Amino acid sequence: MGEGAFVTCLLAGAAAIALWTDARLPGLAPKAFAGLTRHFAGALVALVVLTPLGAHVVAGETTSAVRSLVSLFAIALPALVYAMLVALWLIRVAQQALRGGLR
Repeated sequence: MGEGAFVTCLLAGAAAIALWTDARLPGLAPKAFAGLTRHFAGALVALVVLTPLGAHVVAGETTSAVRSLVSLFAIALPALVYAMLVALWLIRVAQQALRGGLR
């Protein structure tokens, strides 16, 4: 599997987990805009700080197989899932704001 195909599959898997989490646990979504902004800031921190720790594997750096798997599935994947879940919540809040604003 090529590098591009692996990254595509990783992102698609993270999106699927985020969609499943949103559908299965709708109570996790923040009720107020202030809560959403805190989650958005947390997702940005997760992507900026944590994802590069797992990205070295995708870049092809030589490292042990165990370290690579732990980096990808314990650090990078949860950060991507959280960011996509927050993006879903942000889209939902934007849709609600547009519905209320256009009436």
